[in-house]
Amino acid sequence: MTHRILIIEDNPSTCKLAKDILEFQGHQILVADNAGLGIDIARHEKPDLIIMDMLLPIKNGYEATGELKEDGETAHIPVVAFSAMVSDADKQKAKACGCDGFIEKPVDFANFSKQIKAFLS
Repeated sequence: MTHRILIIEDNPSTCKLAKDILEFQGHQILVADNAGLGIDIARHEKPDLIIMDMLLPIKNGYEATGELKEDGETAHIPVVAFSAMVSDADKQKAKACGCDGFIEKPVDFANFSKQIKAFLS
């Protein structure tokens, strides 16, 4: 089954890798390189899943996730934190702002697909 997945990531190489893996699996991928654009895309396109970089410039992923979860139009969309900051405190902070899960960077090619599949089911 094809899903629409929004990747909000400001690192072009990380975004391309995640996009390529997910497109190979047959998903339709939307991308944004900043939180403001990502929120606009989420509100307009209503993706099935959002992969959110937590360390974005201007508005970070924690703030953006909180905004999406407070909006009745987007609150139902699962948001997965995507970060190299992987301490227990970082994971708790992501959960506290509304993230539905956590994927560690760098992308682990073997596990990334399985993790995304689990969030979509």
